[in-house]
Amino acid sequence: MSSNRCVALVLTLLAVGWTFSCGDGDAPPAFPGESLDASTPDASPPDAASPDASPSDASTSDASTSDASDAGCPVGAICDGAYNYAFVTSTDYAVTELGGVQGADAKCNERAKAAGLPGEYVAWLSSSTSNARDRLGTASGWLRTDRRPFAASADELFEAKIRYPLAVDELGATVPSSVRYARTGTLQDGTVSADKHCANWSPDSGGAVETGDPFAGNHRWTTLAAGSCQARTPIYCLGKDHATPLPPRPVTGRRAFASSAHYAPNGLAQADAICQGEAAGVLTGAFKALLATTTASAISRFSTAGATWVRPDGVVLWETAAQAAANAPLLAPPVLHADQTPSGFAWRWLGAPRIDVVGTTTCADWESSGASVQALAVQSTAAGTLSAAYAFNCDTGQIGLICLEE
Repeated sequence: MSSNRCVALVLTLLAVGWTFSCGDGDAPPAFPGESLDASTPDASPPDAASPDASPSDASTSDASTSDASDAGCPVGAICDGAYNYAFVTSTDYAVTELGGVQGADAKCNERAKAAGLPGEYVAWLSSSTSNARDRLGTASGWLRTDRRPFAASADELFEAKIRYPLAVDELGATVPSSVRYARTGTLQDGTVSADKHCANWSPDSGGAVETGDPFAGNHRWTTLAAGSCQARTPIYCLGKDHATPLPPRPVTGRRAFASSAHYAPNGLAQADAICQGEAAGVLTGAFKALLATTTASAISRFSTAGATWVRPDGVVLWETAAQAAANAPLLAPPVLHADQTPSGFAWRWLGAPRIDVVGTTTCADWESSGASVQALAVQSTAAGTLSAAYAFNCDTGQIGLICLEE
C-alpha cells in the first residue's frame, strides 16, 4: 500500500473512532473490522442442538473423531457431557448501560437465563482492578451454544487457541456479519488492556476501548483494534461452572492449512510445491494451493465430491465439500500451519473475488512477482466466506497460501 493511501485510510478510521497502523509486523496492513464475508448468515446453524441438552445419541464409540453423523448434532460439535458455554450477546450495550464490570457480568447472566442456558457467566471485560481471567476462577473448557468447541481449556483460551470463532449468540444463532466488534478491554491472556478500558468503564469516558472480532480465529477475537467508548457493541460471556477441559473430538477429512512460507509468484507449480513441501513429514496426502487462474476458480482445482476439509487440529472448515464449491461461509478459518502452530501473518493470495469464480487479478496467472502487476488476497483469520477485495502488488513478498489436500 502506498504511504499516501495508508495515511488517507488512517484519517478515515480516526474520524469514526478507530485506530490503525500503517505497518503490521511481517504482514501487510490489516484493516480494523475488515470483513471476509459480506453475507455471513445470521440464522442458527442447521440441526443445532438445544444449548442446555446433552443428546444421548451423540457418537461416543470413537473418542478421537466426531463425524457428527447423528441427527441433531452439528458437524464438529460435542453433544454429550456438561461443559461451560460461551457466547456473544445478541444485545448491544453502551458503556452507560453496563454498570462497570460487575454490571456486565449481570448482563451476561440475564441473557443466559433468557435463553435457558445453565450456570453462571462472566463478561469478558477487564478493568484496572478486575481481569476477566481472574473472574473465571478455575473454569476451563468452553462450547459455543451450538455445542461446537470455542476453547478446549483455560490454557488454550489465554493463548488464543480458538477452535470455532465465538460468532454465535446465547440463542445459538450466528451473529450478523455486520457485528465485527465486541467490547473487551482485555488482552489475549485475559488481562486488562492498560489504556483501553473506557477509564474503567466510566459512563462519561471519552477514551478508547479494546475490541475483538467475534468471527476471528486467533488473538483478534479479543484484541483487534481500539474503538470508541461511545459506540454500542455486544459483549462476550463465558460460563464459569465447570473446570473440565473439553475432550478431543477432531473431525476426520481432508486437511487444510496456512503456509508458513510467503509466496513470491513464480508459477502455479511452485505454489503447489510449497504446500506439498510443508505437508511432507507432518501430513500424508497430496496438497495444492487454493489459487484461482484466469481460466479456473480456486476451488475447481479440487474435487468437491469427497470428504470436507479440516484443519490439522480436526476443526472443520465447511460441513461438506459441496459447501466449499458454493463458497459457503467458513465455520472456522485456516489459521494453523501443517504442524498445528498458529500462523503469524494473515494475508493469503487468492487471485479472485471468491473461491468459486475465475481469477481476475492473478499476478499474470502467478507467473510474475513484479511491481507492475497485482493479485487479490484474502485475510484468512476470520470465519465467513473466503472473499478477496484487496489487491497487492505481486512483489509484496509477505503473503502466503491456503493449502488444501486433493
